[in-house]
Amino acid sequence: MKEAISLSESGYKIHLIFVQNLVFLIHNDEAILKAHPEWTYDVLNNTNVSLKNKLLRLLRSVISKTAALYLKYKLSLIASKLVINKNYYWQLNKAINTKSDLFIAHNLGALAIAHRAAKISRTKYGFDAEDFHRNELTDDELSINYRYTKYLEDHYLIQTNYLTAASPLIAKAYLKLYPDLKPIVINNVCSSNFLQEANGNHQRKELKLFWFSQTIGKGRGIEDAMKAIGLLKRDYISLTLLGNIDEFHRNYFLNLANDLDLVKNQLIFIPPVAPDNIFELANNYDIGLALEQSTPLNRDICLTNKIFTYLTSGLAVIASETIAQKDFIIENPLIGKSYPIGDIQLLSKIINEYDQNRALLLATKLKAQQLAKEKLNWEMESKKFIHLVEETLLKN
Repeated sequence: MKEAISLSESGYKIHLIFVQNLVFLIHNDEAILKAHPEWTYDVLNNTNVSLKNKLLRLLRSVISKTAALYLKYKLSLIASKLVINKNYYWQLNKAINTKSDLFIAHNLGALAIAHRAAKISRTKYGFDAEDFHRNELTDDELSINYRYTKYLEDHYLIQTNYLTAASPLIAKAYLKLYPDLKPIVINNVCSSNFLQEANGNHQRKELKLFWFSQTIGKGRGIEDAMKAIGLLKRDYISLTLLGNIDEFHRNYFLNLANDLDLVKNQLIFIPPVAPDNIFELANNYDIGLALEQSTPLNRDICLTNKIFTYLTSGLAVIASETIAQKDFIIENPLIGKSYPIGDIQLLSKIINEYDQNRALLLATKLKAQQLAKEKLNWEMESKKFIHLVEETLLKN
C-alpha cells in the first residue's frame, strides 16, 4: 500500500490485483480503496458464501492439492505455481489484461504472475522480498516446500528487472544466491503522518507492555514475556496482546497467566484495529515487544514491522536476539534493549530496569521517536523506491 501511494503521488497510474480471504480485513480494504479513488483494481472475494464461489474455491483447491501430489515425485514450474497460489490463473488473467509498464509482485505467489504478464506485455517486473522465502516455513532442504520454493526463486528472481528486500540480511542472503541481482533494501517503515509524541508515564505507577500481530498464538515469544513479568511479582506491570485469537489460545494464555500468579489485569487481549489506528493505540503503552524466534532462517534475518511501529508510536523497544534484531539494536542502542531468545531472567531484568528507572524509560522513548522522525520513516525510505522504479523504467 505504501509503495502504491508513493507511486501514485509521483504521477504513476496504479492498478491493484488482490484476493480477499479474511472477512475481518475486508473493511480495511474498502477504507483504503475509498481513500484512493484514483486507483483501479481487480479483486477476488474468496469469503463469498455463494454456491458458485464455493464450487470455484473447491475446484482451485483440488487443482492445488493435485499439483502438490505431483511435486512429491517431480519438480514442475506449473505445479509449483499452483501449489503456492491457488488463484494463479485468475490473477494471471487479470495481470495480462492490465498491460502495465511495470508489474510489482509482493509475495512469492505473485512472482511468476508478474514474470509472465511482463513477458506477454513486453514490459518489466520487480519483486519485493518481504521474506527469505525458501526458508520461510522450514530449514529442511529436503522438504517439498523448500524444494519448490527454491525452484521458483531460481527460475524467476534471476529474471527480475529489480529486487528489493525488507531487511539488510534478507538482501545479503539473496545477493549471495544471485550476485547479479544487487537487491536494494527498502525497510518496512511507517509514515511520519502517524508519528506519536513519546508518553512520559510520570503520572502513573503502571508499566504497560505491548505486542501485536494479525493472530495471537503459541511459540511466538509471548510465553517468555509472561514468565518474565511473573518473576517480578508486581501486579501493576501488564502485557497487552493485539490480534485475532481463538478460544483455544485464549484459554491457553489465561491458564498460563494463572499458573504464573498473574492477576486479571496483567494480561489483556485487544481485537485487531485498522492499520492506521495502531499507532495512536500503541502510544498508550510504554514498551513494545519484538519477540521473534530464530527458526526457520527467515525469522532470524527478517525485520518485521513491529519494531518500526513501536518507534513511530514513541515506545521503548525490547527485542529478542534474532540476528537481524540484535544487529538493529546494536546499530541503534538508545531505542531499547535486546536479550537472548529464551533468557527469561535477563528479559525480566530489562523490564525491571525500565520499571525502576522511569527517567531511562522516557529517554529511550524519546530516542525511539527521534529515530522514526529523522531517519526510519517511509517519506525518506520511499525516495529509494521511487528512484529505483524510475531507473528501471528508463533502462532498455
